[in-house]
Amino acid sequence: MAILLSLTALGLLALIVYLLHSHQQQQKIDSVDRTVPLPPLDGDIRLPGVESPTAAVEINTTAVSEPEPEPESEPPAPAAALPEPTVPSVDWLARSRALKEQDEFDQALEIARGAFPQIGAFRQACVILRAQLREARKAQPEQHPQQEATLGALYHTCALAAFFHGSDDRVPPLSLSAQRRLRERSWLTLAMPYDQLGTLHLDLLTTTDIRLLTAAWGKPSQHQQVRHYHADAWNALQESL
Repeated sequence: MAILLSLTALGLLALIVYLLHSHQQQQKIDSVDRTVPLPPLDGDIRLPGVESPTAAVEINTTAVSEPEPEPESEPPAPAAALPEPTVPSVDWLARSRALKEQDEFDQALEIARGAFPQIGAFRQACVILRAQLREARKAQPEQHPQQEATLGALYHTCALAAFFHGSDDRVPPLSLSAQRRLRERSWLTLAMPYDQLGTLHLDLLTTTDIRLLTAAWGKPSQHQQVRHYHADAWNALQESL
């Protein structure tokens, strides 16, 4: 009987040892299973700041692919050629000044008039006419028809300058581009009556010029704007451009 109980106790002990060993093995298996990474889910799931292999491949493919050629743009159309200026040459002022210094007044004046209606050309013409008038007065202190003719040319030049460049709130002057397009020259012979146009609106007249004009012709009765007085000629000039 004692032997039977001993065998039974040994069998139970062996069973318990076996069960404990089996339990430990199962725990090891479960632990290993928890450390194995899960299979990827459908779709592209990335942590912030981590690119997926697919994205890297797409970026690399874009980088090495050749860019599409841009469509060839048509060459710009050439700008319309500006009309040639009225001035015969760019050195007209230097030539006119040189001739004036040599007392070649008529030739110097012709070159300056060829550059009308530039305001600089009107100023140069006035300089020449004043020099010519001084020389005439030195040679003939008394009033002489030649002096009066030169004084008249000076007044006419100042009036023409006011026709193109004078300040006028109602009738603006020609723009520089319009002056360059100007080809019609009949305005050179416009009458400029001293008694009606006066001196008030002629900016190129000096105090000495006005004194000489008043001494020769008296005081004018009116002081009209030149473009108002020659309104028809001004409108015709605008239409010719």
